[in-house]
Amino acid sequence: MTALVVREDRSAVAAGLDGISMSSRDGGATFTGAQRPDRTAFTAVVQGKGKQVVTFTANGPQMQRE
Repeated sequence: MTALVVREDRSAVAAGLDGISMSSRDGGATFTGAQRPDRTAFTAVVQGKGKQVVTFTANGPQMQRE
């Protein structure tokens, strides 16, 4: 993982190499993972407005909502 965001509600989103992303809704006790079909690496993840999360790749920002 190259980046991690922990929200006020203790949910978390992590992103990393090979397009892997992981999310947790229970304070990090468990995670659910996914991988981008093109396997483009994530370089950063930041908290947006509300529950919005913005991940970044070499191609720029990739908006996500959780």
